[in-house]
Amino acid sequence: MRNPRIPLTRASVCGVAAIALSAMSPSTARAQNLGPFRQFLALEGSYERLQLDAGKDQSRIGLNGYGGRLWINLAPFVGPGSIGDHAAIALFYFTTPGGDQNIFTRHYGADLNIYPLHVPLGNLIDPVLTLGAGRFQISNTQTGTRGTADIQRGRSSSFALTPGVGIRIPIPNRLQLRVDAADLIAFGRKGSQSGSRTSQSLMITAGAGLTF
Repeated sequence: MRNPRIPLTRASVCGVAAIALSAMSPSTARAQNLGPFRQFLALEGSYERLQLDAGKDQSRIGLNGYGGRLWINLAPFVGPGSIGDHAAIALFYFTTPGGDQNIFTRHYGADLNIYPLHVPLGNLIDPVLTLGAGRFQISNTQTGTRGTADIQRGRSSSFALTPGVGIRIPIPNRLQLRVDAADLIAFGRKGSQSGSRTSQSLMITAGAGLTF
């Protein structure tokens, strides 16, 4: 009578093991990645502080501005275990409408975001690595000379990369806060004195978003 019970016991153990393994599988991790902390879409408005590169041996020009991002979670479009399973892509637009002696900037393009963790630390801190690419425009309408700042008069536009890091803080009811710091690297930026050069400007953004 004992022999029939042995297969049943083994079957039960196998069933429990299968449930445990499925709970630890990549598909479950993927669901957590998309889950309550990172939704499919996020619409964000942000404040921007730009420390504009004004040329060699020159003080940076501090500019205040605003902008926004539309984030799209890539996890639903890729296979589990791939880098896209931890990623999002964003379309962004930022502008500093006025600043030191009528210098205006406009920056737009797309960001790739990599989340090292599936679930935020303590369900609160969600670190992120970013890499953006787009166009960076400067309009200089000043009539005087600001020291020897190497900023071309009129309007100039250049290709820009923005590697950076950030922290995202999820809030109940589909809200989130986010702070980012990035190095805005503008290639072939035209100056008033040096011709074309590569400039590096510190870009800090802080915003609030709504997730869907």
